[in-house]
Amino acid sequence: SAASNIVVTAVDRSGRILGRTVSATNGSFTMLLPPTSHVSLRAVRLGYVPTVVADVPVDSARVRIVLNGEPIVLSAIR
Repeated sequence: SAASNIVVTAVDRSGRILGRTVSATNGSFTMLLPPTSHVSLRAVRLGYVPTVVADVPVDSARVRIVLNGEPIVLSAIR
């Protein structure tokens, strides 16, 4: 199912952040990026390990990101 409120960040090959957005209730997102060949997309969902999709062509009309289902485990505070 679609996930909303996912923070999606586009990063170029040098590590520079080119754009950031938040997914809509249907899981879709739109991001306007400067001309470059490829980016990595990092999707962050609160409480879960981030998902990275590498080497995405900027001219892609659609990108499907399957989120990592691995929860972040925090150490107990004593």
